[in-house]
Amino acid sequence: MREKKRYVVDLTYSAKLQLWVAKPRGRGQGTAFYDTKAEAIRVETASLRAQQPSQLVIHNKDGRIQSERTYGADPERRRG
Repeated sequence: MREKKRYVVDLTYSAKLQLWVAKPRGRGQGTAFYDTKAEAIRVETASLRAQQPSQLVIHNKDGRIQSERTYGADPERRRG
């Protein structure tokens, strides 16, 4: 059985726009813009919980990954 592909959204800060940007990886829905990081996390979390399996990758203002939130079953670990 083939696993459903995980929908991944990156949450980053745009210094040029002075907004938080939620951008899906690959093909997907459009980009969303938020005034605050807290608002972006709240809205995107609610959206991604309904669209499982999914993942939110939260970045700091400097671009480094702060945390990741996974919704739905995690993929099986495989020896590599």
